[in-house]
Amino acid sequence: AVDILPDVLAEIKKRAASTSCLQIKPVWADIERENGVSIPKDSLDVVFIVNVLHSATKMNVVLAEADRVLKDKGRLVVVDWVQKVGALGPDPVDQLNFDTLISWARERAYVVQEDFSVSAYSRGLILFKHD
Repeated sequence: AVDILPDVLAEIKKRAASTSCLQIKPVWADIERENGVSIPKDSLDVVFIVNVLHSATKMNVVLAEADRVLKDKGRLVVVDWVQKVGALGPDPVDQLNFDTLISWARERAYVVQEDFSVSAYSRGLILFKHD
C-alpha cells in the first residue's frame, strides 16, 4: 500500500495486522515523482490506483511509476470518479478523462481487459500489460 500521508499508512498497517494480512506492506512515497516509489522494477502482479488520477498534477508520472513496478502480464487497475456525489468527488471539469488513460495504455502495449462501472459515481479499468 503506497501513500504520501503517514497517518493513512499507519491506519493501513493497523488494519492489516488486525486481520492477519501480512502481505500488505505500507510504503511512503511521492507517486508524482519519477522513481518516487521504493518498490523494485517489474516486481508487482497488480497495481491499484483508486480515486487518485483525477487529482494528480503529473498523471503521466504516476502511470509511469505504476508501469515501472508492474511485471510483464501484470494488471493495472484504475478506478476513479465519473460523477460528483454532493460534496464528494471532483467537479466534472477535474474528473479523469478515461479516453486519455486508454490512449496512454495502448501506446504502452496495454490492453483494456475490462471496463466496468463500480457505481453510478465511479468507473474502473483493468489494463493488462503484455510487453
